[in-house]
Amino acid sequence: GKQTGVFSAANSIAVNGSRIMVSDSLRGTVTFFERTEYGEILCTAQELTLNSNYNAARPLWNKVLEFDPVNRMALLGLAKATYQSGEYSEAMYYAKECNNAELYSQARQKLQNEFISRNFVWLFLLVIALVGGIVVLLVLTKRKQVVLIKNAELRTLTRTLVHPFESFNDVKYKQMGSLKIAFILTFLFYLSGSAATIWSDFRYTSYDSASYNTLFQIVRTIGLVAVWSLANWGISTLQNGKGRLKEVFIVTAYSVFPIILYNLISIPLTHIVASSESTLISGLHILALIFSAIILTVGLMIIHDYSFPRFLITAFISLLFIILIIFVVFMIGILLTQFWSFFAEVILEAIRRF
Repeated sequence: GKQTGVFSAANSIAVNGSRIMVSDSLRGTVTFFERTEYGEILCTAQELTLNSNYNAARPLWNKVLEFDPVNRMALLGLAKATYQSGEYSEAMYYAKECNNAELYSQARQKLQNEFISRNFVWLFLLVIALVGGIVVLLVLTKRKQVVLIKNAELRTLTRTLVHPFESFNDVKYKQMGSLKIAFILTFLFYLSGSAATIWSDFRYTSYDSASYNTLFQIVRTIGLVAVWSLANWGISTLQNGKGRLKEVFIVTAYSVFPIILYNLISIPLTHIVASSESTLISGLHILALIFSAIILTVGLMIIHDYSFPRFLITAFISLLFIILIIFVVFMIGILLTQFWSFFAEVILEAIRRF
């Protein structure tokens, strides 16, 4: 171009201090570029921050934010400055804004340590009272044989966590499985998964409101339960399994109960646990998955009257069948998309001609 600041044939570049010089061989010119006020402030603040002079850089970073309110370098610099000065709440705010999980966790750890040191006596007495109250409640309910859950079908669901063999025997032979509860659990599986994705602390989720698709969450929760139930029932029928489709669905829906509980518990825990590398969250997740696998295994063995090796074989074939179902669905989707495109082109061509 011919206007100032652009070139027809730029052929060399040089740096002199904060100046950048570019020569143009066709126009025979040398153009000087100098830092703007914004650039000077940003570079000075960054130099001070790299030299660990956070307090001196702090007012400069605030000026940078006046130019650019979402500048990540400025937010990180302010997070470091406020952390060094002991303003841990502000440090958490800035660290979250620039998505720095490590500094956020350090600031949260400091705040929690201060809170515990100030309120240790009251927290200790509260824990003792809470544990004692639970123990007393359990003892009294056992002595007086108090039934906390009156509904027999709902009680069967809760007993799957501790007595899966007895519970699924009741489902199979006493008709204690509830199709209504199974549908509710499947829907809660979807809702709890969505809530955990959206409301968990930013250190434990990659949630982005601009790109989050609830359809994908439906597929990985409700769709997974439905496809597994259908595939396992179909394969088990060919393998002389005694379970009906209704029973397979009930067992599958009951088996996700621990995952639902984990999703609900993990949401507040992610905002409480200080370290982003804590094994508490991941440990609970693994425990929930193990519980779900045990419940699903026991339930399907009982309703199909299978041994454990035969269950493993049937489960493996069911997984292959699920892959086949997904492949067929994708192929149908692609064919329908192509057909719709062809149909739309025909309609448009007809409109143009007539």
